[in-house]
Amino acid sequence: WSLWGTSSSDVFAVGLGGVIVHYDGSVWSEMESGTEINLRWVWGNSSTDVFVVGDEGIILRYDGSGWSEMESGSEEDFYCAWGTSTADIFAVGMTGTIVHYDGIEWSPMDCGNTTNLYGVWGSSPNNVYAVGEYGTFLRYDGSRWNWVGVAPYAVYFHIFHVWGTSPTDVFLVGSWGLIGHYDGNETKEMVSGISRHLNGVWGASSTDVFAVGGGGNILHYYEEPPTPTVEPTATPEPDTSDDASSTWLWPVVGVAGVAIVVSLVLYDRRARKTPSGG
Repeated sequence: WSLWGTSSSDVFAVGLGGVIVHYDGSVWSEMESGTEINLRWVWGNSSTDVFVVGDEGIILRYDGSGWSEMESGSEEDFYCAWGTSTADIFAVGMTGTIVHYDGIEWSPMDCGNTTNLYGVWGSSPNNVYAVGEYGTFLRYDGSRWNWVGVAPYAVYFHIFHVWGTSPTDVFLVGSWGLIGHYDGNETKEMVSGISRHLNGVWGASSTDVFAVGGGGNILHYYEEPPTPTVEPTATPEPDTSDDASSTWLWPVVGVAGVAIVVSLVLYDRRARKTPSGG
């Protein structure tokens, strides 16, 4: 379901049935989690301080030598976790459940919401966002959770993940190819060009962002097209926009054993073109 790491030779991945595996730069090795409960998300503060959340309120912590279970105070399924430090971690899940870890214990937070929450991310301890069903978009200001306005269309979608670079640069992804951008005042739609669910979003900067989802879809957002380093296996659609400065790159990824086949289609988000097979 999720992976996180400190470097290319220190990566953790979690999944169904309590599975945790670790990559050391050469091979993946299974770790003893001590549970068979589904694990949904992994986040860490360092290679020797890693947290995992999952179904039935489970939270695990890795100290560099082994995994141990923490008392979460909840029996609801957790879907995501994020923090600024070992003493400031948020976990979100079913029926509006949010718990916070202060370095000593996990405590419930009242967000005034009962819809399922699927993602959490923040730019600081006083600026944290949680997203979920039916366009749910919440913000924590350091003292309380408040509703953030979203575009009217978003209430018909589920928002599965959130990521950004600052309080004025936040990306949302969700069901049926939903991508939204929040500028600190309002959320605007960004056309993804696909109808598959998008489950994750992350970037290196505000102009270098990736979204992933169903059907092996990986989308890449950038403002200036990079110089191609490989020959695309598909012919890009012609650009009919007079101002094509922002682009999503849409690869279709297929995995068979260790083989990964990628075909690329370029399109401009303002032209609202949809790649075939999306």
